[in-house]
Amino acid sequence: MRWSAWESRPVTVLCVLLAITALALSVLPRVEWGQGVSGGRASWDVILEHFGIDSDEIERSITRPLETEFSRLEGVAALRSVSEYGRSRVTIETADGSDPGAFFLALSDAVDRVYSELPASVQKPRIVSSSGGQSPAYIAALEGPSPALDDLRDWVEREVKPALEKRQGVGEVEVGGGEVREVHVLVEERRASALGLSFDSLARSLQSQDALQPAGTFTTGTTQRALSVRGRLADLEAIGTARVALPSGSSVPLNSLAQVVYAGREPDTTSRLDGQ
Repeated sequence: MRWSAWESRPVTVLCVLLAITALALSVLPRVEWGQGVSGGRASWDVILEHFGIDSDEIERSITRPLETEFSRLEGVAALRSVSEYGRSRVTIETADGSDPGAFFLALSDAVDRVYSELPASVQKPRIVSSSGGQSPAYIAALEGPSPALDDLRDWVEREVKPALEKRQGVGEVEVGGGEVREVHVLVEERRASALGLSFDSLARSLQSQDALQPAGTFTTGTTQRALSVRGRLADLEAIGTARVALPSGSSVPLNSLAQVVYAGREPDTTSRLDGQ
């Protein structure tokens, strides 16, 4: 990675935390990289985020369904979970002698089954290798001269994070700081009310058009891959032109009664470096 690539980005004061939940070789030179283990057992963390939702609802709507689904998998030795504001993390530890590759495929299918039943606002699941530790092994901070904080975060999310996640032995990479952009649907309340629509019914109508369903597995020789059917609303235009069902039985495009825009998410974390 060349420093010139970092300096060329328009960035202002920003602290980006890249937390890798695998021990770095530079810290512990004798660590053997690879599948996370605890007492000779493979383990994974399954992480789902639903921004703006409190821990009780995260526990009810995400964590418990995940644990129920995972408990049915053959080879599970232990399940641990943490439900917090906006995030669910379930740690799965396999029994001795289990095939990690086969178990990971079964785990991926189980995650897809639960995810397909969740609201569209739940973020895409992440399955990462776990060592059982929660402390970061490496933290990096970036800063620069431009006022566009979200420019650097977008670049880190798009370029740096995927590159680090591909490194052998890396468990999880987290990014903090900057502005997180998300889709906001700004409903014209009077227009919606005149059409007999409530916010809940409007949300359900959109959710029904944003689908992700498991579709079994595809086997080629010794390679087996999990398949899914995706029918997701890909961009602002697709969301804006999505048809909203009315009580009368007809439908109207969403953009006839709401604005669909990108905007910054309400901050839920703070990262500081030397007080800034």
